[in-house]
Amino acid sequence: MKKEIYDSMTDVKLSPLDFITLMFERTDEDGILYLPGLCYQRPGWEVDAPGSTDAGMSYRCKMDWNLAKYEKTLESFRALYAALERCAAHYDALEEESADVEAILSREDAAVFRAYLCEVDDGAFDWDKLADIYDRLNALEEVKYYAGKLANGEALNDYEKEFLNENIDVRVTDEERAYRRRGLDYLEAAAEARLGKGMCARRMMVNAWRLYRLLSLHAPKMIVDHEARQLAEAFVLHACGVSRELVEDGVRLRLEELEQMSEEELDELYRPQRVNSRKSLAPLFVYEILCKKSDSKHHLRQQDILKELAVYPYEISLERKALGRILHNLLDSSQYAVFSDKTGVWVDQEHGRETIVKQEG
Repeated sequence: MKKEIYDSMTDVKLSPLDFITLMFERTDEDGILYLPGLCYQRPGWEVDAPGSTDAGMSYRCKMDWNLAKYEKTLESFRALYAALERCAAHYDALEEESADVEAILSREDAAVFRAYLCEVDDGAFDWDKLADIYDRLNALEEVKYYAGKLANGEALNDYEKEFLNENIDVRVTDEERAYRRRGLDYLEAAAEARLGKGMCARRMMVNAWRLYRLLSLHAPKMIVDHEARQLAEAFVLHACGVSRELVEDGVRLRLEELEQMSEEELDELYRPQRVNSRKSLAPLFVYEILCKKSDSKHHLRQQDILKELAVYPYEISLERKALGRILHNLLDSSQYAVFSDKTGVWVDQEHGRETIVKQEG
């Protein structure tokens, strides 16, 4: 049985401060940091939201920090967490409509409350309408997911059947999607106006409010720490992040696996091999090409795939018979959603991408 890779970035025992330290330690000399994506229950969840991910995805972040900036960020987060704890102790009083924040909190804590915990409510958008659009978008994604299960011959439980029947006619117009997009952009701009320019400003406000509420409810430490780690990540990215892009989880987990290897294991790993290591990755390259270049309306012929394999970034020469065997194996496995007919081969993008992790051995 393949040894399970220990994923320290998702360790539930990590305190939020230790998580920030791990982020700093995992940033390489080029300023690159890999972080777990925000994985949701269903493929496609929040597909129209910037930075959202499906399960199996990670972030590749470009960071701008050194030891001094790390220490300053750590202390700033420690102070924010302490302020949220003090605010949470006065939750009931602060949530009253006529609450006098300055009379309840110290000047420093009142500033934190107004910056992080007060919702934007200036009448610029119909927030009830935005919430309704959000609910219908989520319902649409859930319907697609359950419909995909049916199409694959999977049985639905009673809840899934009921949900599908009740929401099969749910629709969201292009105008509503655009309205929601403008609303999200407005909220992000409002968050940046409060907290400063930088990525994840709005996410910081959302995570801060959730942590504040969990602290006020005296939630279990495991739940509080999970939310605090989410806030810590957003806090660090806002303070020190330069850019962020999505990558497959396998990249991040492979780096973690290498980090855990002993010197002897690393020596063996990098010992010259007699096989063509790039060709051993041909199935992964083929599937990646199909994911990027094909869909139900755009099919690829074998010669198209061979041409893609021959150039950067793959640069391998493959015989047609070898490609045929790879495609046959992909078509044989339903989990990769690869299909073919007389016009060529394609990946059904509605089912989302699956990751092929192929190691030499």
